[in-house]
Amino acid sequence: MASVEEEALKVRILFLDKEGGYGGSSRSLYFLIKNLDRSRVVPIVVLRERGPAMEFYRELGIRTILLEGFPVYKPSLRKNPWVLFLFLLRMGSFCSSCRLLSRLITENNIDIIHMNHDGFFVYGFFLRRFTVAKIIIHMRTMLPVNRYAALQARCIEKNADHLVFISENELQRYCELLGRRSDKSSVVFNSFDALSGGAEPYSSKGSFFKVLYLGNLTYNKGAYRLIDMALEMKARGIRNILFWVCGEDRGEKRGNSKGAMAFKAESAGVKPYFCFMGQQAEPERFLKGADVLIRLSRWNDPWGRDIIEAMAYGKPVIATGDYEGFIEHGVNGLLHSKYDAGKMVEDLVFLASHPEAVERMKKANIEKAKELFDGPSNAAKVAALYESILKAPRG
Repeated sequence: MASVEEEALKVRILFLDKEGGYGGSSRSLYFLIKNLDRSRVVPIVVLRERGPAMEFYRELGIRTILLEGFPVYKPSLRKNPWVLFLFLLRMGSFCSSCRLLSRLITENNIDIIHMNHDGFFVYGFFLRRFTVAKIIIHMRTMLPVNRYAALQARCIEKNADHLVFISENELQRYCELLGRRSDKSSVVFNSFDALSGGAEPYSSKGSFFKVLYLGNLTYNKGAYRLIDMALEMKARGIRNILFWVCGEDRGEKRGNSKGAMAFKAESAGVKPYFCFMGQQAEPERFLKGADVLIRLSRWNDPWGRDIIEAMAYGKPVIATGDYEGFIEHGVNGLLHSKYDAGKMVEDLVFLASHPEAVERMKKANIEKAKELFDGPSNAAKVAALYESILKAPRG
């Protein structure tokens, strides 16, 4: 057991988690915290959503605090005046959340506030002025290109002591919006290692080639493109391919049953090609059981949490985009600069009929994942950033 003196020397970090363990940013944060050297840091996690992260951190002996639903603000690709208006309607809740966070920081002698999503940047205005803790913002998304995101970038640059980007792509977009190179930024890849317990692979009836989609069912993530692919397969008489769709359906969540993807698939006459699983606390079950992962994002970003975990489990990836830092076309997956339903279907048919290609890509992915997503080494890079910003004067 550590002495009082040893405890006093540890860096005390307050982590702000947006998704409660369901989304990619939240899972990435868990793997970071899991691999931090606990002899040097004391993590405390604030969750804004109830979810599996509470149990994950309990198993690690890490204190968690649930502040359910405290507001965040993130510019979107479209409808920004509406998004801003909705945030302003919650200004009372935002002010209450600022006071609660400030009290937590003071009571726990927090040294660093680690905001695990750029949507938390709005709290930087308040916390920067009423606490002495340093602020790190983990930039986990590609910001849209508009004046709202440009303003967000300028606010982040002013209020954060350091920024951590999950790839050079997010950093490049941020600098474009900022209008200059950021002088307080680092790129550290997300980490992965297996969750404790070893969940059993999910299996479905029939001898299908199983294609996994893992993420929220939204327009930007390209989920509905799977329906186009299913229509293409139906027209070609292909019956041995099945889509496993794991993620929260935003249309269904809003009570719009006709806006749900399952309804659209049924209306299009392709429901037999799909198994809709909903949001999953254990996506690794489906990753283990699937034959391939597919990501048809409209954001030109073939490097999300779904891809990281698919690579770690040795699954080939079919994705849209032109960045080959993670997925190399023909090596560990199939990458297309533009979406084409016919070509995507041909990819699936090829992989379903060439198990040797699947095995080759499996081995390549496992090796690349070990190199890029090693938990202890990536956590050590972030820990070095903590020490560095604590030594630096506040800007």
